[in-house]
Amino acid sequence: MISIDWSLKVQVNGEEEISTSEGNYVEAYQRIEVEIPPGGSEKVIDLQPSSAAKVSFILIKRATYDSNDDKLTYKVSNGDATKDSKVIVLNGTHIYTKGILSSLFPDPKILKFTNNHPVNDTTKKIPIQILLGRDALN
Repeated sequence: MISIDWSLKVQVNGEEEISTSEGNYVEAYQRIEVEIPPGGSEKVIDLQPSSAAKVSFILIKRATYDSNDDKLTYKVSNGDATKDSKVIVLNGTHIYTKGILSSLFPDPKILKFTNNHPVNDTTKKIPIQILLGRDALN
């Protein structure tokens, strides 16, 4: 088993810090680095090789952030286009762990990214990183 460890520290100015950390044991992990081109076309990223695998950790991070830039979006899919999630704006690092995944996105198989910047603006190619943890056995 492989442990994906993460921690989070949150502090409001002048207030006491709140921190947490967890470990998530998985049988396999994958690190994906991809660039999402502008133009509004969906870029599909497969998360699982088969329906037998179970995703228990997803981290999605874009290379740079601009709080006014809502042009990079994604949907989570179980492979059936009629059951895609609502559109989610990637405006910060997104972390999904086992509990939230099972509640919001049962059996996620695919991420569908869209960069809605104009197709001719080549400066708006957006690199992203995805860290995925999953079971590999039936």
